[in-house]
Amino acid sequence: MYYAWLYQFGGNTSFLFRCGGYKMEELYKTKKLIENYIKYHNAFSNRVYSYTNENIKSYLNNFDFNDKNSALSVLSSGDQVFNLIHNGITNIDAFDSNYLTEFYSLGIKKAMILKYDYKDFLHKYLDLLLGYYSIYKESIFIEKLLPYMDSRYAMFWNELVKFNYDLQSNNSDKRLLISDIVTKRFIMKDRIKLYNNYLSSNEDYEILKDNLLNSKINFSCLDILDISNKFNNKYDFILLSNIFDYLDSRFKFGWNYSCLKEEINKMNSMLNNDGVILIHYLFKCIMEDNKVKGTLIAGSNVKYNDLTNEELCYFDFFDNKNYSDNMKDAVIYVRKKVEGM
Repeated sequence: MYYAWLYQFGGNTSFLFRCGGYKMEELYKTKKLIENYIKYHNAFSNRVYSYTNENIKSYLNNFDFNDKNSALSVLSSGDQVFNLIHNGITNIDAFDSNYLTEFYSLGIKKAMILKYDYKDFLHKYLDLLLGYYSIYKESIFIEKLLPYMDSRYAMFWNELVKFNYDLQSNNSDKRLLISDIVTKRFIMKDRIKLYNNYLSSNEDYEILKDNLLNSKINFSCLDILDISNKFNNKYDFILLSNIFDYLDSRFKFGWNYSCLKEEINKMNSMLNNDGVILIHYLFKCIMEDNKVKGTLIAGSNVKYNDLTNEELCYFDFFDNKNYSDNMKDAVIYVRKKVEGM
């Protein structure tokens, strides 16, 4: 039943370990998570997001991508990276504190994009996320994705699917692997196309597929505050997503914006001339006289007055395909000035 793809290598998994740069500890950690979840009902940590909850399409459309080809971005669901590639960015360093985002976004999700056409991707991806397959059909589904993955991701999923299936061989109520690994939050079918350039149309989807074949994505598992110590490249864009939310969840109220500004200043040296750092995404800003109403940035302990050199880019807030004139989403960003100007 399983893993006919391995026979391309004569069933020799050691070949994949040597050639793929495969990390055994990541597979081991994930097996333990699954085992503890299924056998002992322990909480499954390290869940990944299926889609973004940010209107990436609108905020990226406010920036110029001509002659730009490099970016540093949070990975998460993969949507920031896939939208950048759609827009012509071919060299990307991605990071996340959750190692599973690499295997899911650059393994499963990327493979589905490469394998399926636009309509099939939207349909099959939602079916996979929502658990519409039996454990047998899910195993076969993932097996068919393996040839579209880099060898280290193919090895990881090949081993993990088999482990999950065998672990539950005697269970009457079998749990699905992807449904357990991916959180159900932010699966909003009506907003997927609104939020992502690469899913706006069949044409946009094909642009992404073509660009993926010529793109290079490097992943590092690290904390967002370690960025300036890890990366030495120069970038046209740096995307930090919702960094305030992350810092609030990690440090509660034990952090302030001045500390983050120190990191932002370090990142500024990593930008090419006219490069941009997209610092934080803001949801549902209430507007009054074309200015945001209130003093405290929602969901954080940061005040608007804390923003000095930063700029805000506003765009429509969508709610079930409708939006209110007095409510906008926004992104906080800084731009590196062109030297000599």
